[in-house]
Amino acid sequence: RLCVPPFFLSEALLPRLHASEMSSQQIDIRVSTQSSVETDHPPDADLSILLGDPKRKRLATHRLCPRSVVVACSPGYLEAHRIETYDDLNGRTLLVHEKNDDSWEIWAEQVGVQTPTPGKLLRSDSMLAIARAAQQGLGIALISWPLGRPWFGENSLVRVFDEEVETGNNFYVAMRPEDEGRRAVRELCDWIVKEFENLA
Repeated sequence: RLCVPPFFLSEALLPRLHASEMSSQQIDIRVSTQSSVETDHPPDADLSILLGDPKRKRLATHRLCPRSVVVACSPGYLEAHRIETYDDLNGRTLLVHEKNDDSWEIWAEQVGVQTPTPGKLLRSDSMLAIARAAQQGLGIALISWPLGRPWFGENSLVRVFDEEVETGNNFYVAMRPEDEGRRAVRELCDWIVKEFENLA
């Protein structure tokens, strides 16, 4: 029983699971999702992927990779609006993950600029929906990196600016200490760590 943030599941875990030896192992896997802003290990999960620092919750954890964000939009949107400087974000439609509604403020602080003043906001509680909205030319988004890399390889999205801005959070695989000795849990955990450790 594995609980994973939805964007992590769709963009990173499922493609790797399909392409790996784990798909042929005699281990039944039941996957559920919870938002990345939820930092608790679900009581009905054997393993979970958490964003933040779960060590304070007395869990057995393994760090996977840091989470950064990149400013992105569709190629057509960038061409139409000619965004070349940070100030050019003002007046544009900004896409906001409503469970991380201070993400643009955090981005601006990290970059050392004033928070953009949007022409309007488009909000969703799903990073996948945010990425899709950006792909369809509805505005400019902060896309989770490196999880969102496939969107750029397909040229569905392009970076507006070059930098990858650290959020200060890391992804972890977590479990209760008493579950560490279970063979199936250990094997799935080892596979996840091997696939995602130091992903960049």
